[in-house]
This record gives sequence, structure tokens and C-alpha cells, in this order.
Amino acid sequence: MFQMTKGYTIVEVVVTVAILGSLYSISSQSLPYFFARTHAESDLIQIRKLLDFARGYALKNKVSTTLCPLQNHGTQCISSWDKATLTLFLDMNQNGKKEGNEPILSALDVGAPYHSVHYPRKHITYLPNGRLKGFLNGTVEICVHLWLWERSYRLIIPNWGRIRQAQTPHCRQKLR
Repeated sequence: MFQMTKGYTIVEVVVTVAILGSLYSISSQSLPYFFARTHAESDLIQIRKLLDFARGYALKNKVSTTLCPLQNHGTQCISSWDKATLTLFLDMNQNGKKEGNEPILSALDVGAPYHSVHYPRKHITYLPNGRLKGFLNGTVEICVHLWLWERSYRLIIPNWGRIRQAQTPHCRQKLR
């Protein structure tokens, strides 16, 4: 008598490999866009949480807080928001500089090879009343560049009130 063996036929294996190959070829083209978009959105959420924390801390403790990019945990804020660690610290004299007696409240590394973070000023300072120091509104922009595709994710920071998010298909070259 014949013995039944368990296994797959060559036709089943070929059909399975063909289906997996076609799924891979479709998904591999959109996968880099998915990762770039997800990383940029994650950075945007992290920056928004840091700004919410900065404002809340300033209001609750009646102190000034400053968020800025500090290079190597230095004392001077720099203008490249994606090339340094975003650092939130108490700014007791509201000068936008991290001095020795001003403690760091939080720090965040942002940026990736395929996206950049832009802000028109060197720092964001919340006053003890929760308002921004020195201007009416500000916009943090994360710009994703991937081959011919680009996308802009923005945090619009009003002088007083809730931070809003926006998304546009094109990045601004310079923030006004």
C-alpha cells in the first residue's frame, strides 16, 4: 500500500513565494515613507509634550522656563534646532542662557537623516504667567525630505493658549 506523506507540493510553494514576492515589492516602495513620516510625527509629539510641560511648570511654580537647543549641555542656545539636544531649564533671569544655578528640567534628542527641525528663534521662554516672552506666535516645523517627496509638520505656538498642529505637503524654506 501507499504511504501518505505530509508536506507541500511544488505548486503550493511556488504560489506562496510568488504572493510573498509581490507583497514585498509593493510594500518595499512605501516603507521608507512610512518610517520617515512616523519618526517625524513622533518627534513632533515629543516636542509638543515638552512645550506643554514647560508652560505648565512655569504656571504652577511661578517661574520662567526656557526650551532651546544646547550643544553638549553647554550654556548658550544655538539656532540649529535639529543639531543639538532640546533642553528645558529654569531661566530665573529670563535671559535665554543656561547658567550654572539654573537646573535642567528635561532634555530631548530630535532629528534624523531624512528630516530637519526649524524654528526662527534661538529659544522659547514661558513667563511665570504662562505667556511666551517676546513675540506673539511661533511655529516649530519638522520638514521631511525623502527623494522627491516632502512633508511639513508644524506646531503653532500661540502667545496664550493651546498649541495647534498643522500638516502641509510642502516645507517653508525660511520661517518668518
